[in-house]
Amino acid sequence: MCLDFTFIYLAVFEMVNFPLEKISFTSVPAHVLIRYQFNNTSHILIETTDKTNTKYFDSDYIEGNGNIESQIDTDTIQYTKYLLNHTKQELQAIIYSEVSIVLLNNNKLEKSLEYSKQAHKLYPNSPEIMTGYISTIVELNRTELIYEFSEKISKLNKLDIENLRNEIFCLGYLFEREKNETKKEKIVKKIKEKISYMKIIEDMNEEDEDEFYLRIGIE
Repeated sequence: MCLDFTFIYLAVFEMVNFPLEKISFTSVPAHVLIRYQFNNTSHILIETTDKTNTKYFDSDYIEGNGNIESQIDTDTIQYTKYLLNHTKQELQAIIYSEVSIVLLNNNKLEKSLEYSKQAHKLYPNSPEIMTGYISTIVELNRTELIYEFSEKISKLNKLDIENLRNEIFCLGYLFEREKNETKKEKIVKKIKEKISYMKIIEDMNEEDEDEFYLRIGIE
């Protein structure tokens, strides 16, 4: 819902000729916000789903605020990717990605793939958009694209949890379809390496790790 309202806000700003250079959008865990820039150093965050007209600041999300559910855990490396300004092109990519997910859920796979490709082209380094794209190509059973994505993701930030999840998901898919035992062993080795990175970021015990292996089809 926050994404829908963000688009509506931005459309209204554009219709009334509001100076759009003062407006950008940003994100916190599972949530999108509008940022209004007063000057180079001062800004507020607009909660588009909040009816109280409360002014919010970055510190509300980092340090914690009783009225805010989407908190950034500063004990993890992940918090550095939140509260960044996003471009209009990146916003457009998110729209395409949302449409692709709707199409995927309605089993319109080829159409979903078209929108996923466009979203990824506009915002190639977004782990969240990549997740949606991977979900579509897995449903289409496009193994050659999974190989391609696995290679791309391996070159991205190794300490981004979403990148790691995406890469492990791709590798698990390839493991299930690989017939050559030597190649399967190499895939398992890669997966174990990625899970070791995940353990740096997340508090993962042995039980969680075993469950993760089972989820991707490795006993």
